[in-house]
Amino acid sequence: MAHLGTTNAYVQYHAVNSKEHMVLMNAAITNFKYDETFSIDSKSAHAFAEAIEELGQRFAYNGLISRVPTGCDFDAADANIFTFRDKRDIISSWNVLTEEDIQKNATMTFGNRTFTVTPDANKDLVTPSQARGEVNAANLTIAGKKLMLQRFQSTILAAHCLKLVGKPGRDSLRIHRNKYEWQHPDTGELVQDGLMILFLILKRMRPSVMISVHTEISKMREILPTKFGYDISNWNTAMEAARIQIELKVTGAYSDQAYMFDYLTMAAETPCKSFAAEVGSLKTKWQLGTDATLTPEHIRNTIEQMYTNYVADGTWKRELEESSQVIALATKIDHLEKQLQNTVALATAINQSGSNPNNSDGNRRSQKQPYTVKPWRLEFKGPSREVDGKTWHWCTGDHYSGGKVHNGMYSMHETKDHDTWRKEQDERNSRSRSRTPPPHSNHSAPAGTDAEKKKLALGERLRTALTTHAGLSSDAYSKIWDDACKDSGNA
Repeated sequence: MAHLGTTNAYVQYHAVNSKEHMVLMNAAITNFKYDETFSIDSKSAHAFAEAIEELGQRFAYNGLISRVPTGCDFDAADANIFTFRDKRDIISSWNVLTEEDIQKNATMTFGNRTFTVTPDANKDLVTPSQARGEVNAANLTIAGKKLMLQRFQSTILAAHCLKLVGKPGRDSLRIHRNKYEWQHPDTGELVQDGLMILFLILKRMRPSVMISVHTEISKMREILPTKFGYDISNWNTAMEAARIQIELKVTGAYSDQAYMFDYLTMAAETPCKSFAAEVGSLKTKWQLGTDATLTPEHIRNTIEQMYTNYVADGTWKRELEESSQVIALATKIDHLEKQLQNTVALATAINQSGSNPNNSDGNRRSQKQPYTVKPWRLEFKGPSREVDGKTWHWCTGDHYSGGKVHNGMYSMHETKDHDTWRKEQDERNSRSRSRTPPPHSNHSAPAGTDAEKKKLALGERLRTALTTHAGLSSDAYSKIWDDACKDSGNA
């Protein structure tokens, strides 16, 4: 078994704790198995990272991977006294840590403890010493025990990483072994830097950090309140967690200004009108930039407090229910309008000139059939024709037959009189409408509501289209409207 840089004091320490040490070695390294292996590619990045984090919890090296220092300050009077700073999580930071950062940490664990980069050819495993304060005359000091624990944890991490990527992954990593292997110059003892192996794997699995940040920002704009059932507290937490993840990857990539603009825009889209109005006012003040108290934290706290207040006094529930009713009515009206559009297409050629199905030109039909003239009226045989004792004139104005507009048809008037004829038709239809009560008078919502006003406006538009331009009688229109309302559930 490797002694991770031995001294007589360490040998004594190991002998005392050999049983416990061997049990841990067997469980963590020798007999370690994992149900899954991962290819070193972007598709496996997330699953691999989750596996390492889970194993880190089980085998106690989670601190090693989640608190990687990027700086170290040494005491000017005593090099054995140092303080790590600016620690980053190698899993969640996605390529923010550099290879140089990992190499510097390796020197503190395995090398000369200078927090500098050791050339690959000079990676000598340093033995704990009294000069470095790691041993005394007989035993490892606290600093020495801490060092040996770090080396052991790194060895476990290395074994797990190599096991998780399978033989193909291990073979591809071997070309970089001089970056992660440290060897004792006298004994030949060899240890592997688990943090460097993990870094090399993640570097190959994950895309450029800027690409990943751009993707994360795009995903943030999809964290809408509606996905949380308009629970602003939960939405607020999700937004902040996503922002922090982006900040960990690249500091400043998602500026406070960009974040707050997106945050306020999404918050204002809630259907609680009172809340949305307050958020809109807050956004306006923030955009003016004249109120120094409107920091991101203050805005978030204010919005969450407003939400809590509206929930407590019942405003939130009441206005959400009102909004849901309006949406439901709008959906029904849209459905009704589509149905009536189909009805318009079928009724565009209905004639207003009479109701006798046996009149002389044979143009009458049932109310549900489109107005259709006899074929001879659409065939030009000269400017006028005598048919059944009547004189018919070829008129090039708009006429209807079979649901289509024809700009050429034999009629009882000439082209020059078409506008006068059309005006008379419109006046007759107008008088007919004034005498006929609204068809929806017995089926409407309470007078004065938005839904009733919209329904009345829709009914009048369709009445005009059907009776004025399609020649439909008011009675026929009333029948169509009532049938459509019943079919759509709006009767």
